[in-house]
Amino acid sequence: MEIAPMKTRRALLLLALAAFLPAAQAQTGKWPDKSVRAVVPFAPGGATDVVARIMAPRLSEEFGQQFVVDNRAGAGGAIGAEIAARANPDGHTIKERSPAGTPSEVISRLNQSVARILKQPDVQERLRISGAAPTPSTPGAFAQVIAQDIATWSKVVKAGNIKIE
Repeated sequence: MEIAPMKTRRALLLLALAAFLPAAQAQTGKWPDKSVRAVVPFAPGGATDVVARIMAPRLSEEFGQQFVVDNRAGAGGAIGAEIAARANPDGHTIKERSPAGTPSEVISRLNQSVARILKQPDVQERLRISGAAPTPSTPGAFAQVIAQDIATWSKVVKAGNIKIE
């Protein structure tokens, strides 16, 4: 198995960890109050799936509700994105980023739990073996990474005169 360069592994891990941020508004009060569906928009066995499957049992234990990984590959991730976007906006279906209006306490609790789980030596070892490098972050820092990526790739698209057909 070829191991991806460090920057690629870091990006994949960030993407996978972001999958655990609510993709819709979470209801106020106790969250989660039922199982959480973590939509992974890529095929089973890929880097994002591996990280999700390492994290899901730990998050289940942490929150007292089952975190279920649901792979929905296809169309470059669009199928999984659409499933998450059409889900009931109660925070029990999660994928990459949360939209404006997601209660900050839900995002904060989830982020703190992920950061704590990533510090566990056995989790770090499993991620290392899979070729991932844990890089816990904050929702604000992740938003900055996304904004920088959008700015960078927008320039590439414009310079290459790339159009969607």
